[in-house]
Amino acid sequence: MQTFTDSVVLRKMKAEVHKVTGETVRKNPRCLLKNTAAIVTIETNRPICVELYKDIKEFGRFMLRDAGVTVAAGLVTKVILI
Repeated sequence: MQTFTDSVVLRKMKAEVHKVTGETVRKNPRCLLKNTAAIVTIETNRPICVELYKDIKEFGRFMLRDAGVTVAAGLVTKVILI
């Protein structure tokens, strides 16, 4: 197992989705409550190594932590190179 630590910026919360079906519950939510699922855009300060979850599961997962507490965990569904 490999880990990487870097600061990120949450650029946009695109949609809140149902955890089981994946259907859109709300577009452009202002905030997310505990135990909810969403589609978000995250920007890193420097390039990092990730893959799409559907291609390589080990490199397609991520966790966001703040002050030692996990605030989000997710799957990489799309990679945009800038």
